[in-house]
Amino acid sequence: MNKPNIRTTKKTVPMIYAYTTPGITYHDGYIKIGYTEQEVDKRLKQQSHTVGVKVNKEWQGTAIFDDGSGDTFTDKHFHTYLRKTGVKQPQDEGNEYFAADDKNEWFHISPNDSKNRFYEFKTNRGIVDNTYDVMLYTLR
Repeated sequence: MNKPNIRTTKKTVPMIYAYTTPGITYHDGYIKIGYTEQEVDKRLKQQSHTVGVKVNKEWQGTAIFDDGSGDTFTDKHFHTYLRKTGVKQPQDEGNEYFAADDKNEWFHISPNDSKNRFYEFKTNRGIVDNTYDVMLYTLR
């Protein structure tokens, strides 16, 4: 008699991905950075196929820190790091297609630079050194 093969868990690999949308002029110079626990190409299709937008996947990588801890992170953690290192978003630059208070997943950074920042983040766990401009605040 055959024993049933019941799977109660499914292995997931958290992924961070980035894409651009050529032909969408108000996205020129911006890159979308997201998170998924499914295949990246499947996620990109989910986001783009119903609106008929062509996307170029620029890069993808595991959302696991490179220190051997096995600790994972999400796009929100990486987004915070990008903001801390001075990367602007459309609403910061007055892009009329984005709400002024909307912290979305689009960033004004090149695909290559965003990929480099991603690997920095995986290595330094989001700790910013003094190589970036920071705003100092003095307590009263």
